[in-house]
Amino acid sequence: MSDKPKASNGIFAPKTSENPRWYVFYVHSRKEKVANDLLNLYGFRTYLPLERKLKETKNRKRWVEEPLFKSYIFVKIRRNQLYDVLQTTYITTYVKFEGEPATVREEDLLFIKRMLITQTSFEIVSGQMEVGKEVTLKTGPFKGFKGNVAEIRGKNSIVVQLTQLNSNIVISLKDIEEVEKKMAE
Repeated sequence: MSDKPKASNGIFAPKTSENPRWYVFYVHSRKEKVANDLLNLYGFRTYLPLERKLKETKNRKRWVEEPLFKSYIFVKIRRNQLYDVLQTTYITTYVKFEGEPATVREEDLLFIKRMLITQTSFEIVSGQMEVGKEVTLKTGPFKGFKGNVAEIRGKNSIVVQLTQLNSNIVISLKDIEEVEKKMAE
């Protein structure tokens, strides 16, 4: 008997017509890549945002890919498949937001992917910030992105809130005037 979960059917729950959503799962520390590989092997659609960093040791420098969100992985499933994902080695539990399994909008993940691809300068800041007005970026690689600005830092940075992850992304932009104009409206 195999101990790997079946991604296609949801062996522990009946089938449903519910559309798949991106759920957030906790993973054992420093096992994000292995868990991602296992989930993909079992047929689940995953997203593990990786950030390229330069690491220095005593005698050399090398580039490594590290998870952007430590101990988190995103899995696109139906709610009835939560238990199937939890059966995977290195998956601890799913993230809860207001007592329910946390989901992330497809747009938010596309935003993160775009940031990583364009190598936009950013940092992850944990915790909630006061939500400002909704804005639409008019220029740059994030043109058309709509989000809630939690804070404006100087002339070159904004903070975009990711409520479901209890995190904020600080984005450095060369031209933020369009965002400031939109906020003034």
